[in-house]
Amino acid sequence: MTWLVILLSAASGLSELAGVFLVVREIAADRRRAQELFPTAEQVPRRERSYPPRVPAPGPNPWAQLTLPRAGELEQQVGRGLAMLANAMIDLRKALDTQLDSSVAELRQEAEVREAEIRSHLGYVLAGSIRERLIGVILLAAGIVLAVAANVLSALG
Repeated sequence: MTWLVILLSAASGLSELAGVFLVVREIAADRRRAQELFPTAEQVPRRERSYPPRVPAPGPNPWAQLTLPRAGELEQQVGRGLAMLANAMIDLRKALDTQLDSSVAELRQEAEVREAEIRSHLGYVLAGSIRERLIGVILLAAGIVLAVAANVLSALG
């Protein structure tokens, strides 16, 4: 009967230790996953921007002093200048829209990747680690039952 008490006590101790070990290991794994889930934000260096060279202002026309400008020519030159300005504004708007569209697409792609990573981590934390925790709790309860049985046998013997 003494050997049975010793055996039950040893089994209860090992079972309790194994149960506590499994539960602690899963809690530590959850903490690691939470740290991976919310890493510190890294500072991304700002992109170097480049622009086309500035257009120099036209110099004085040496022939302009010799002839008087005609009203029709002056009107055409102003009209061409305004058309060039309007075309430049349209091109600028197109370039800005293209840049904005690509930036939005890049941000959406990064957000989708991050969301998939978060869903993976949450799925693990919410459902993935339950099995080993349950086994740990069962081992702990079995250890307690074995310890009670060993104490009862010890008291009877």
